[in-house]
Amino acid sequence: MFPVPEQPTIYDLLKLVAGKRGSKTYLRYKDCSLSFSELARSVDDLAGFLYAQGINEGTKVAVMLPNSLNAVFTFFSLIRLGALQIPVNINLRAEPLDYLFLHSKPDFVIADNEYRVVLEKIQATPDPEHTFWCDENEPIGSGVENITDSPAIESDPDRIVSIMYTSGTTGPPKGVMVTDKMHRACAYSSAIVADVQAGDCLYLWEPVYHITGTEVLILALMYNVSIGMTARFSASQFWSDVKKYQATHI
Repeated sequence: MFPVPEQPTIYDLLKLVAGKRGSKTYLRYKDCSLSFSELARSVDDLAGFLYAQGINEGTKVAVMLPNSLNAVFTFFSLIRLGALQIPVNINLRAEPLDYLFLHSKPDFVIADNEYRVVLEKIQATPDPEHTFWCDENEPIGSGVENITDSPAIESDPDRIVSIMYTSGTTGPPKGVMVTDKMHRACAYSSAIVADVQAGDCLYLWEPVYHITGTEVLILALMYNVSIGMTARFSASQFWSDVKKYQATHI
Protein backbone atom coordinates (compact mmCIF):
# COMPACT_ATOMS: atom_id res chain seq x y z
CA MET A 1 0.00 0.00 0.00
CA PHE A 2 1.54 3.30 -1.08
CA PRO A 3 1.70 6.15 1.43
CA VAL A 4 -0.54 9.15 0.88
CA PRO A 5 0.26 11.87 3.42
CA GLU A 6 -2.53 13.54 5.37
CA GLN A 7 -1.03 16.93 4.56
CA PRO A 8 -0.72 19.09 2.58
CA THR A 9 -4.25 19.10 1.22
CA ILE A 10 -4.99 20.09 -2.38
CA TYR A 11 -5.40 23.81 -1.76
CA ASP A 12 -2.40 23.89 0.57
CA LEU A 13 -0.41 22.19 -2.21
CA LEU A 14 -1.45 24.92 -4.59
CA LYS A 15 -0.32 27.66 -2.21
CA LEU A 16 2.95 25.83 -1.54
CA VAL A 17 3.79 25.34 -5.21
CA ALA A 18 2.77 28.89 -6.12
CA GLY A 19 5.30 30.11 -3.57
CA LYS A 20 8.10 27.83 -4.74
CA ARG A 21 7.52 27.67 -8.50
CA GLY A 22 5.31 30.66 -9.10
CA SER A 23 6.72 31.69 -12.47
CA LYS A 24 6.85 28.14 -13.84
CA THR A 25 4.18 26.96 -16.27
CA TYR A 26 1.33 24.99 -14.73
CA LEU A 27 -0.84 24.59 -17.80
CA ARG A 28 -1.07 25.51 -21.45
CA TYR A 29 -4.43 25.66 -23.17
CA LYS A 30 -4.87 26.85 -26.74
CA ASP A 31 -2.76 30.04 -26.87
CA CYS A 32 -2.76 30.61 -23.11
CA SER A 33 0.12 29.74 -20.80
CA LEU A 34 -0.80 29.78 -17.11
CA SER A 35 1.83 29.93 -14.36
CA PHE A 36 1.39 28.52 -10.86
CA SER A 37 1.17 32.01 -9.36
CA GLU A 38 -1.45 33.02 -11.94
CA LEU A 39 -3.41 29.88 -11.14
CA ALA A 40 -3.33 30.61 -7.40
CA ARG A 41 -4.39 34.23 -7.94
CA SER A 42 -7.25 33.30 -10.29
CA VAL A 43 -8.45 30.60 -7.90
CA ASP A 44 -8.50 32.99 -4.93
CA ASP A 45 -10.28 35.68 -6.98
CA LEU A 46 -12.97 33.26 -8.14
CA ALA A 47 -13.35 31.83 -4.63
CA GLY A 48 -13.90 35.35 -3.33
CA PHE A 49 -16.56 36.02 -5.97
CA LEU A 50 -18.38 32.74 -5.31
CA TYR A 51 -18.23 33.29 -1.55
CA ALA A 52 -19.86 36.68 -2.00
CA GLN A 53 -22.69 34.94 -3.89
CA GLY A 54 -23.35 32.57 -0.99
CA ILE A 55 -21.13 29.57 -1.75
CA ASN A 56 -19.16 28.42 1.28
CA GLU A 57 -18.19 25.37 3.29
CA GLY A 58 -20.59 22.49 2.65
CA THR A 59 -22.50 24.15 -0.19
CA LYS A 60 -23.36 21.69 -2.98
CA VAL A 61 -22.45 23.01 -6.43
CA ALA A 62 -23.19 21.20 -9.69
CA VAL A 63 -20.51 21.95 -12.30
CA MET A 64 -21.22 21.39 -16.00
CA LEU A 65 -18.14 22.69 -17.83
CA PRO A 66 -16.00 21.38 -20.68
CA ASN A 67 -12.22 21.31 -20.35
CA SER A 68 -11.36 25.00 -20.11
CA LEU A 69 -9.72 27.54 -17.85
CA ASN A 70 -13.16 28.09 -16.29
CA ALA A 71 -13.24 24.41 -15.33
CA VAL A 72 -9.74 24.48 -13.84
CA PHE A 73 -10.36 27.62 -11.78
CA THR A 74 -13.76 26.35 -10.62
CA PHE A 75 -12.37 23.00 -9.49
CA PHE A 76 -9.73 24.55 -7.22
CA SER A 77 -11.92 27.47 -6.08
CA LEU A 78 -14.64 25.19 -4.75
CA ILE A 79 -11.97 23.21 -2.91
CA ARG A 80 -10.64 26.50 -1.52
CA LEU A 81 -14.13 27.26 -0.15
CA GLY A 82 -14.75 23.79 1.26
CA ALA A 83 -17.78 23.46 -1.03
CA LEU A 84 -19.00 20.10 -2.28
CA GLN A 85 -18.74 20.00 -6.06
CA ILE A 86 -20.82 17.71 -8.25
CA PRO A 87 -19.15 17.28 -11.66
CA VAL A 88 -21.73 16.77 -14.42
CA ASN A 89 -20.99 14.76 -17.55
CA ILE A 90 -21.40 17.32 -20.34
CA ASN A 91 -22.84 14.64 -22.65
CA LEU A 92 -25.85 13.94 -20.42
CA ARG A 93 -29.24 14.95 -21.76
CA ALA A 94 -32.90 14.63 -20.76
CA GLU A 95 -33.74 11.93 -18.19
CA PRO A 96 -30.15 10.95 -17.15
CA LEU A 97 -29.32 14.62 -16.61
CA ASP A 98 -32.55 15.19 -14.74
CA TYR A 99 -31.84 12.20 -12.50
CA LEU A 100 -28.45 13.56 -11.45
CA PHE A 101 -29.92 16.93 -10.47
CA LEU A 102 -32.92 15.43 -8.68
CA HIS A 103 -30.71 12.99 -6.79
CA SER A 104 -27.89 15.38 -5.82
CA LYS A 105 -30.06 18.46 -5.13
CA PRO A 106 -27.35 21.08 -5.72
CA ASP A 107 -27.64 24.48 -4.05
CA PHE A 108 -25.88 26.24 -6.95
CA VAL A 109 -24.99 25.47 -10.55
CA ILE A 110 -22.00 26.60 -12.59
CA ALA A 111 -22.43 25.79 -16.28
CA ASP A 112 -21.16 26.71 -19.71
CA ASN A 113 -23.57 28.65 -21.92
CA GLU A 114 -23.36 25.74 -24.37
CA TYR A 115 -25.54 23.67 -22.01
CA ARG A 116 -28.12 26.33 -21.15
CA VAL A 117 -30.82 24.85 -23.41
CA VAL A 118 -30.42 21.25 -22.18
CA LEU A 119 -30.46 22.34 -18.54
CA GLU A 120 -33.54 24.51 -19.00
CA LYS A 121 -35.42 21.54 -20.50
CA ILE A 122 -35.08 19.17 -17.55
CA GLN A 123 -37.59 18.83 -14.73
CA ALA A 124 -35.03 19.91 -12.14
CA THR A 125 -34.32 23.19 -13.93
CA PRO A 126 -31.65 25.08 -11.93
CA ASP A 127 -32.73 28.14 -9.97
CA PRO A 128 -31.76 31.12 -12.18
CA GLU A 129 -30.70 33.11 -9.12
CA HIS A 130 -28.31 30.32 -8.08
CA THR A 131 -26.90 29.59 -11.54
CA PHE A 132 -23.74 31.06 -13.02
CA TRP A 133 -23.40 30.86 -16.80
CA CYS A 134 -20.04 31.31 -18.45
CA ASP A 135 -17.95 30.51 -21.50
CA GLU A 136 -14.46 31.24 -22.75
CA ASN A 137 -15.43 34.78 -23.77
CA GLU A 138 -17.19 35.49 -20.48
CA PRO A 139 -15.44 33.82 -17.52
CA ILE A 140 -17.23 33.38 -14.20
CA GLY A 141 -17.27 36.65 -12.28
CA SER A 142 -15.79 38.64 -15.17
CA GLY A 143 -15.99 42.38 -14.74
CA VAL A 144 -16.44 42.18 -10.97
CA GLU A 145 -14.24 44.54 -8.97
CA ASN A 146 -13.32 44.68 -5.28
CA ILE A 147 -13.67 40.94 -4.81
CA THR A 148 -14.09 39.87 -1.18
CA ASP A 149 -11.50 37.48 0.25
CA SER A 150 -13.01 34.14 1.19
CA PRO A 151 -12.28 32.93 4.73
CA ALA A 152 -9.67 30.25 5.30
CA ILE A 153 -11.02 26.80 6.11
CA GLU A 154 -9.44 24.03 8.13
CA SER A 155 -7.10 21.77 6.12
CA ASP A 156 -8.91 18.45 6.38
CA PRO A 157 -7.69 15.47 4.31
CA ASP A 158 -10.96 13.66 4.99
CA ARG A 159 -13.16 16.49 3.75
CA ILE A 160 -15.48 15.34 0.95
CA VAL A 161 -14.43 17.41 -2.05
CA SER A 162 -16.73 16.01 -4.71
CA ILE A 163 -19.61 13.67 -5.47
CA MET A 164 -18.73 11.93 -8.73
CA TYR A 165 -21.52 9.97 -10.40
CA THR A 166 -20.95 6.57 -11.98
CA SER A 167 -22.14 5.80 -15.51
CA GLY A 168 -25.07 3.74 -14.24
CA THR A 169 -24.44 0.63 -16.35
CA THR A 170 -25.82 -1.72 -13.64
CA GLY A 171 -28.62 0.51 -12.39
CA PRO A 172 -29.13 4.17 -11.50
CA PRO A 173 -25.85 6.14 -11.29
CA LYS A 174 -24.30 6.19 -7.83
CA GLY A 175 -22.84 9.33 -6.32
CA VAL A 176 -19.35 8.46 -5.08
CA MET A 177 -18.11 10.73 -2.28
CA VAL A 178 -14.44 11.53 -2.93
CA THR A 179 -12.29 13.07 -0.21
CA ASP A 180 -9.33 15.40 -0.59
CA LYS A 181 -6.98 12.55 0.29
CA MET A 182 -8.62 10.21 -2.25
CA HIS A 183 -8.18 12.76 -5.02
CA ARG A 184 -4.50 13.02 -4.14
CA ALA A 185 -4.17 9.23 -3.94
CA CYS A 186 -5.54 8.92 -7.48
CA ALA A 187 -3.04 11.49 -8.73
CA TYR A 188 -0.19 9.80 -6.87
CA SER A 189 -1.03 6.32 -8.17
CA SER A 190 -1.28 7.59 -11.76
CA ALA A 191 2.13 9.20 -11.43
CA ILE A 192 3.61 5.90 -10.29
CA VAL A 193 1.96 3.87 -13.06
CA ALA A 194 2.99 6.39 -15.73
CA ASP A 195 6.51 6.79 -14.30
CA VAL A 196 6.13 10.58 -14.28
CA GLN A 197 9.46 12.40 -14.12
CA ALA A 198 10.47 16.01 -13.48
CA GLY A 199 10.09 18.12 -16.61
CA ASP A 200 7.36 15.97 -18.16
CA CYS A 201 4.37 17.52 -19.91
CA LEU A 202 1.07 15.70 -19.45
CA TYR A 203 -1.40 15.89 -22.34
CA LEU A 204 -4.82 16.29 -20.73
CA TRP A 205 -7.61 15.20 -23.05
CA GLU A 206 -9.64 13.38 -20.40
CA PRO A 207 -12.68 15.41 -19.25
CA VAL A 208 -12.24 17.22 -15.97
CA TYR A 209 -15.71 16.12 -14.89
CA HIS A 210 -14.13 12.64 -14.57
CA ILE A 211 -11.60 11.68 -11.91
CA THR A 212 -9.03 10.79 -14.58
CA GLY A 213 -9.09 14.46 -15.58
CA THR A 214 -9.04 16.02 -12.13
CA GLU A 215 -6.18 13.79 -11.00
CA VAL A 216 -3.98 15.32 -13.72
CA LEU A 217 -4.81 18.82 -12.45
CA ILE A 218 -3.67 17.73 -8.98
CA LEU A 219 -0.69 15.69 -10.16
CA ALA A 220 0.94 18.82 -11.59
CA LEU A 221 0.95 20.28 -8.06
CA MET A 222 2.65 17.20 -6.63
CA TYR A 223 5.39 16.77 -9.24
CA ASN A 224 7.60 19.15 -11.19
CA VAL A 225 5.56 18.77 -14.39
CA SER A 226 3.26 20.84 -16.59
CA ILE A 227 -0.02 20.20 -18.41
CA GLY A 228 -1.06 20.68 -22.03
CA MET A 229 -4.87 20.66 -22.12
CA THR A 230 -7.34 20.34 -24.97
CA ALA A 231 -11.06 21.09 -24.85
CA ARG A 232 -11.94 17.58 -26.00
CA PHE A 233 -10.22 14.65 -27.66
CA SER A 234 -9.80 15.00 -31.41
CA ALA A 235 -8.14 12.30 -33.49
CA SER A 236 -7.35 14.80 -36.25
CA GLN A 237 -5.85 17.31 -33.80
CA PHE A 238 -4.09 14.81 -31.56
CA TRP A 239 -0.56 14.76 -33.00
CA SER A 240 -0.43 18.49 -33.64
CA ASP A 241 -1.42 19.05 -29.99
CA VAL A 242 1.24 16.63 -28.76
CA LYS A 243 3.83 18.47 -30.84
CA LYS A 244 2.58 21.91 -29.79
CA TYR A 245 2.75 21.11 -26.09
CA GLN A 246 5.79 18.81 -26.42
CA ALA A 247 3.82 16.27 -24.41
CA THR A 248 5.70 13.33 -22.93
CA HIS A 249 2.66 11.54 -21.44
CA ILE A 250 -0.81 11.01 -22.85
